[in-house]
Amino acid sequence: AKHAMKVDLLSDFKRQVSRAYGVLLEDRFYANRAYFLLDATGTIRWAHVEESPGNRRQNSEILAEIAKLA
Repeated sequence: AKHAMKVDLLSDFKRQVSRAYGVLLEDRFYANRAYFLLDATGTIRWAHVEESPGNRRQNSEILAEIAKLA
């Protein structure tokens, strides 16, 4: 709501999506921080997987990538 985003965000509590996208560290049952932006057809338009779970992209970078899809 803060950024008036009109997209769905996903929280992957059961790790099903992390596993499907190949970013789940099975032995630790957590994923590297990963970002996937999909278009209306479900095609991945932008993806970034951090080298370490503690790293993260800047909000401005993610919002810029979202704006490209609008």
